[in-house]
Amino acid sequence: MTSTNQEIHYQVEILGMNQESKTFNGVNYQRLSVPGGQKWGDPGYPELPSVGKLLAVPECNGMNISIVFTDSLIFNGYNVYPTPRIVQDTSGGNPHLDEEFVKSDSIYGLNQSFPSVSYRSEEGGYIREQKVLRLFVKVSG
Repeated sequence: MTSTNQEIHYQVEILGMNQESKTFNGVNYQRLSVPGGQKWGDPGYPELPSVGKLLAVPECNGMNISIVFTDSLIFNGYNVYPTPRIVQDTSGGNPHLDEEFVKSDSIYGLNQSFPSVSYRSEEGGYIREQKVLRLFVKVSG
């Protein structure tokens, strides 16, 4: 939306959410995603949709990041699929990556919003001598 040497303002509009039902050991889960989004979660933790953005940032010693949600919806009755562990499968003589189901019962047993943070950032390095930062915002939790 706007950008100066001091601030970057941008807006993300999420145009819907997709779900895919998946059953494991007789338990029905929903895998959630948003168009153009990524996944958020360590293996065994809820696999939440997120939106990432690569931002050009100034050279500086630190940054303050604030996220403002202007609208939200609450969806009930979802059993969010846990983020799978990615493992190498060598059976059949043709190695490939596969998903392994793993679930953290201690995290799923919490009665609170998860994760407690709504964003994470990663140093992105430089693109054509411009410092960049990758910012991910969780969509649900």
